[in-house]
Amino acid sequence: MQIILVTLLISVPPLLGVSSTCEKDAQLENTCGKFCFKVVKPILGHMAALQIKTIDQEDKEKSVLQSKLDNIEKELKQVKVDKDNCQKQSVDLQLKQEYMEKDLVFLHKKIDEHDQKLKDAEQTFKGQPELFKQIGSKYYYIEEHATMNWYAAAHRCHQLGAHLASIQNQKEYDAIIAKLNPPKFYWIDINDLSEEGKFISHTTGNGAAFLNWYPKNNPDNYKGNENCGSFWYIHKRYGMNDDDCSKKLYFICETFNVK
Repeated sequence: MQIILVTLLISVPPLLGVSSTCEKDAQLENTCGKFCFKVVKPILGHMAALQIKTIDQEDKEKSVLQSKLDNIEKELKQVKVDKDNCQKQSVDLQLKQEYMEKDLVFLHKKIDEHDQKLKDAEQTFKGQPELFKQIGSKYYYIEEHATMNWYAAAHRCHQLGAHLASIQNQKEYDAIIAKLNPPKFYWIDINDLSEEGKFISHTTGNGAAFLNWYPKNNPDNYKGNENCGSFWYIHKRYGMNDDDCSKKLYFICETFNVK
């Protein structure tokens, strides 16, 4: 009897993949006989249950693996995004570095040009000391040939190592006036560019030390656009006048000594 059961169990596995339906039960019953069928059926049921559990377990493991796979793919995508961002930041930093290097070269060039201008101005001043003549305790250069606006005149005086004439008192005023050529107008250093009606010395940054407006209605800020001081010739005499800074006039440069 035991030999028969073993033989039956060996012959059963091909049948396990098939669902336990009534038709198969009938086939087993016809093959084994009723007694054999009653013995084998519980075993087959148990094995079918094990198979179902195995499939469920495999499904769960597959689900876990799929979830892990999804998470890994998500992390890989994020890594790629982070990598792209890093590469973009790296490119941005590279471009910024290149711009800064260009700016640095540009600034060095400007500094070199500025240094050269100072050297040229110093050389010009040293090469032309005869331009300045002593009048009183100071030295003056009175430009009689070229006219410039007030700003250009101030710059030209700086190139010569000097500044626009800054009159300190009546004595200096009278000494300078005596050297001028009427009816020419000349720029001096006073202006009210920062505050209308408040004339300061461009040389010192302080209020003008001496003023001698003429005629009495000066400064009149004619047409609301007169902010720079000059010597002008009117009524057969010189006096101080407020004038349009953009006008081209002659000018007077001043320094304390000539090297």
